[in-house]
Amino acid sequence: LRHHQAGSTRTTVARFGPALPFTVNPQSAIFDIRSTRLDFAAIQPVGDATLNLKLSLSNYHRDGLASQLGYDGAGVLALDDTITSVINETGVTTSGKVATHPNHGHSLEVGWDGGVSWRYETRIERDAPLPGSATGGLLGDSDLIFHATVRRAAGFVQDNWTITPRWSVY
Repeated sequence: LRHHQAGSTRTTVARFGPALPFTVNPQSAIFDIRSTRLDFAAIQPVGDATLNLKLSLSNYHRDGLASQLGYDGAGVLALDDTITSVINETGVTTSGKVATHPNHGHSLEVGWDGGVSWRYETRIERDAPLPGSATGGLLGDSDLIFHATVRRAAGFVQDNWTITPRWSVY
């Protein structure tokens, strides 16, 4: 579990052209992050070969709250923007191989690697309308919701030859 908090203030001066709507921008952000991973591994002899298996389960979760204020050139609050966000990603991966034991400098491996992950993300932005502000509501509200599933799979066959103790070919 990690807790991250940051803040800054940006001051902008227009050297040429019209003044910017927000000359002073205090910003802050708070994030709470949880990450969990569980790995399993097994090696098992199977006849004249060896079976290697791996399985991993993972979860990443982040809650965020960010805010930005904006003051115009006269020091009047012209922006009050808040963003809340949530990310949750869960995944499962597996890999393994069956490897024959070297026989006269030759061995063979057959294996796989695969996984699936599910990601859910929301980002809710609210720009508070400010009475008397010429720029209140300038950024507008936005709600962004993402769902994604990523699947991957690979297989391989590898032929190993040891020519000399210093040379090998795969």
